[in-house]
Amino acid sequence: MSVINRFISQQGKILSRRVNRLTLKQQRLITIAIKQARILSSLTYNENFGRTL
Repeated sequence: MSVINRFISQQGKILSRRVNRLTLKQQRLITIAIKQARILSSLTYNENFGRTL
């Protein structure tokens, strides 16, 4: 989880390729891993980001 947290902002958003300095293929794999972690509840949303109104 510490590896995945490096690619997420404090607001819970996925950081861009330019910030991460990843290739397109690597960014796609990171995005898929983050989304799977969110679905499995391994990665929680930030309070402000995941709140529904």
